[in-house]
Amino acid sequence: MKNRLWQEKKHPRDRRGRFAGSRWAVRVSDTIGQALGQVSSGTPSLEQTAIQNGWDAPAPTGMAADLDRIIAAGGTELWRGSRRSRTHGAAQLSRQTQAGPPHYGGGLYGDGIYTSTHRSDAEYFATGGWDDDEPAPGSIQRLVPLPTAKILDYDVYGTRGKSFYEQAKAAGVDPGAAAAAAGYDGIRVIGGHVGSDDYGEESDADQIMILNRTAFLFEDTLQQ
Repeated sequence: MKNRLWQEKKHPRDRRGRFAGSRWAVRVSDTIGQALGQVSSGTPSLEQTAIQNGWDAPAPTGMAADLDRIIAAGGTELWRGSRRSRTHGAAQLSRQTQAGPPHYGGGLYGDGIYTSTHRSDAEYFATGGWDDDEPAPGSIQRLVPLPTAKILDYDVYGTRGKSFYEQAKAAGVDPGAAAAAAGYDGIRVIGGHVGSDDYGEESDADQIMILNRTAFLFEDTLQQ
């Protein structure tokens, strides 16, 4: 697929974060009740929404100082670790996260690209901390949501007294797919448990599941 540079200004959103200029996206948002009303079983997959809205374009990159400025202004520093596979090196997998065909892994909180506010969580996944018999060097990415990113809190409650997650699951819809269809770029999980902190204890770090990678700035240099 031809790469396209995502330009937020060409895709205006309304006050609720929905795409105001896309009939398809607005229709989907209405179907699931603006993400916090009634979630519909007709919600498209996360991959479908990403392709429809141009979220499969490469994410922007910047120098460490560029990320530092956003973090200093209140942005959330995030980390993601990648471990080599049988067919790809760790650095290659990290680059694919930023610029290759989007791969939304499943997880405890739904589909998305998982990140953590603790670097130690990224280290855990990058080195295969769960596999003491086969440790491997990995690749770590540092990133931050752009100031314009629309982030949905995972446990936010709607008018029906159910959390967003509960509504999505009740409708048989993946939470990531539902949030993406409503125009959100990511989902924040407060104090979610991912891997381990310092290779031993469960982590209480916040997580952000990326739905639209073009709404996140990736540091151009990978770490180990």
